[in-house]
Amino acid sequence: MVNDYPSPDALKAEIEQLRQENARLCQEKLDIEIVLENTVSHADFIESQLQRTNEQLAQEVKERQRALAALEAVLSVVKQDMRDLTILLANTTEHGDLMESLLYQQAEDVTRESEQRLAQFLEAIPVGVMVFDGVGKLYYMNRKAADLLGNSHFGDLTLEKMSEVCQLYVSDKPDLYPTQDLVAVKALEGQSTKADNLEIQRETVRIPIECWGTPIFDEEGKVIYALTAFQDITDRKNAEEVRVKLTNDLLELTQAYSRFVPKQFIHLLSKKSIIDVEIGDRIQKKMSVLFADIRDFTKLSEGMTPSENFLFLNSYLQEMDPIILDHHGFVDKYMGDGIMALFPRSADDAITASIYMLRALKQWNQQHQNSSFPPLKIGIAINTGDLMLGIVGGKNRMDGTVISDTVNLTFRIERLTQLYGVSLLISQYTFTQLKYLANYDIRIIDRVQVKGRVQPITIYEVFNSDPPSLRKKKRLTKTLFEQGITEYNLGNLAAATTLFEQCQAENPEDPVIDIYLERCRSLDG
Repeated sequence: MVNDYPSPDALKAEIEQLRQENARLCQEKLDIEIVLENTVSHADFIESQLQRTNEQLAQEVKERQRALAALEAVLSVVKQDMRDLTILLANTTEHGDLMESLLYQQAEDVTRESEQRLAQFLEAIPVGVMVFDGVGKLYYMNRKAADLLGNSHFGDLTLEKMSEVCQLYVSDKPDLYPTQDLVAVKALEGQSTKADNLEIQRETVRIPIECWGTPIFDEEGKVIYALTAFQDITDRKNAEEVRVKLTNDLLELTQAYSRFVPKQFIHLLSKKSIIDVEIGDRIQKKMSVLFADIRDFTKLSEGMTPSENFLFLNSYLQEMDPIILDHHGFVDKYMGDGIMALFPRSADDAITASIYMLRALKQWNQQHQNSSFPPLKIGIAINTGDLMLGIVGGKNRMDGTVISDTVNLTFRIERLTQLYGVSLLISQYTFTQLKYLANYDIRIIDRVQVKGRVQPITIYEVFNSDPPSLRKKKRLTKTLFEQGITEYNLGNLAAATTLFEQCQAENPEDPVIDIYLERCRSLDG
């Protein structure tokens, strides 16, 4: 290898050093000869030393001469290698220019072939493709794009004139699509975007379009092209409209069914909609049951025509239903003039709803006092316990129902509201479930034996919705009244009578006091 030889300068320096050394040795030899001539007394010794020195010098000279010859031979080889390298370099340079030319030609061929394949691919895809250069001028457009735009010759089309030339409009509007919102414009700004709110005007129809914009960067990160792809989404729009219509129809159907089987009932069965319900679906759950019934409805309805009856009843029910829903309950069924509602969350919801129903009834009566509708009074009862909710029926008719002794007891307590002349009664089972007892005005009414039950139950009156004066007097007499009931239940009729008479003196409008006084007097007599 060329790099293993010393450089010519180094060889010259070595040869010069050898020459200087040879001259020095010759000078030393001369000096020794002079010394020998001048030193006669040591001639033999010096001669002997000189002979050895001469021999050594002669040997060294020979070695130096051989080394010099070798160096000269090496220098000759190096010079020949230098000449060969120069010739090789010249040949290589000439060959390199040829190779560069060949490689450039191959690169052009590969690029041209790639562009042709890309063009074939872009022409084959069912999506319109347009490419704009860095200044927004159209660089390429495939056949599908020309078909969608209705023109294959746009001349010097630029992004500034694209909406106008290509007749691009905002969906469902008469406005040309804003240039700054075009995906190609945003792509030249370096953004990848998507838009589906534009339409192409083709004669008398508009074609809805979805398009995408993608920037193309060079090696330095500069945007050099904007690639835009777009497609006709008429079929998708039509399918979406059909889907929306079907969804709306299904929603309306579900809402219609929910008027017969409440959606809350369906959800309690862990079903998503009415179509998931099957006969036999059921669940057991503890909740509060509310019964509300119009007093003397049969007598009221006798003075109305069937049409008036429907108007009258619907006006009342439409007032009550939202209140129940607002307090986390739902109407399970309407039974003529009666309402049965369920409150799965808490007993407090049921009582609060009842209070608001009674207040709403007062407003309803005031609003209809000048109409043909007679004023209404209702009785409400609430009971709490385990219920079995489920779907019953046959192949062609199903219904949601609630089966439980809790329901039967609620119905019988509601009948007692008219007996005691009060608006709202609750059972002891509801009373023990109340979390916010201080929010209500409650007093014990009686301990009764209802039909179908062996053990008597305690019932309570909730009088929050009574007229203010009556409510105040019930509060004031509550302690005396409940003491009177205690004495009555213990059989101390005289003490009970005295307490009830004190209550009557302070609150003569309370019908329950009259009931107890009559009981005491009849038993005492």
